[in-house]
Amino acid sequence: MLHVPYKGSGPASQDLLAGQIQVMVDSVAAAKGNIETGKLRALGVTTAQRVAQLPDVPTLKESGYDIEYAGWVVIMAPAGTPPEVLAKLNSAVNGVMVDPAVVDRYNKQGIVIRTMSLSELPVYLRNDKERWAQVAAKAGLKAE
Repeated sequence: MLHVPYKGSGPASQDLLAGQIQVMVDSVAAAKGNIETGKLRALGVTTAQRVAQLPDVPTLKESGYDIEYAGWVVIMAPAGTPPEVLAKLNSAVNGVMVDPAVVDRYNKQGIVIRTMSLSELPVYLRNDKERWAQVAAKAGLKAE
């Protein structure tokens, strides 16, 4: 496959639907509507387990590809934000993200919520960066 860089999912999706590209990786939330209407066909999910919204779509590992990636979203604040403010923001966001109505709404979009403490997040981000650096090195990719 030839990698074609896009500035976002929207332009890539438009080109996929128009037949300009043949495949893309996108979130379940973004692609589900076009999958349900038959405009797109889901080939596999990048998560460790199948997703409830697409139960018949295998994981890439099930299809023989040793690939696993579950995207993440992080709420950040400017460097130098006082620790007590960060703690208050973290507590408020984590409180909302465990609300059953919020969890249900995200689950319907194929998004699994995982809250983290302020001490867990840097470790998670560092590990993710190291993992993808190893993948890039193994593939011979160079930063531009």
